[in-house]
Amino acid sequence: MVHSVAFAPPETLANPIVACTEEDFVKTLTASSYSLLRAVRYALPKLILGSGIVTMTYMGSERVVPGYRIMGTAKAALESLTRELAFSVGPLGYRINAVSAGPMKTLAASAIPGFERILDWVTAVSPLRRNITQKDIACAVRFLLSEDAGGVTGQVLYVDAGYSIVGLPGLDRVKIEPSVSPTDSPQ
Repeated sequence: MVHSVAFAPPETLANPIVACTEEDFVKTLTASSYSLLRAVRYALPKLILGSGIVTMTYMGSERVVPGYRIMGTAKAALESLTRELAFSVGPLGYRINAVSAGPMKTLAASAIPGFERILDWVTAVSPLRRNITQKDIACAVRFLLSEDAGGVTGQVLYVDAGYSIVGLPGLDRVKIEPSVSPTDSPQ
């Protein structure tokens, strides 16, 4: 089973995180995280023993990504839930993992302000010097669902052209504008 569900009200991505209402917070976490729990509960009686379950996440779960806002919190909850579910359904003979996809042009990504710049940045600094493709994700998911991943559960597999391993990109690859301190700004 593949879980690839996420939603946040558009205003939660357009406004600062402190503007997120309780109602929008609950909607986002229900759609993007709790939906996995609900799907697993209903799927288990129908799954073949030894089946794998994969959910989709993003590194915004553990790092601040401009424009991602409340979705980072939702993905953090989703990853934690993946581990809890792996511990719970493992003894029953099922595996569950997450694929953390790098940025890719999707309908959901189009809601993130400045998304094109994110794609350019990943191309410039990731070890593979490219963005990922739908095929990259499909191959990773197929692996995690297969018997080849029979001993893998509760894990997050990064499929992001290596971007997640980069701490500080090589300065020869990125043009950095000098910062302006408040004392340098005109009065």
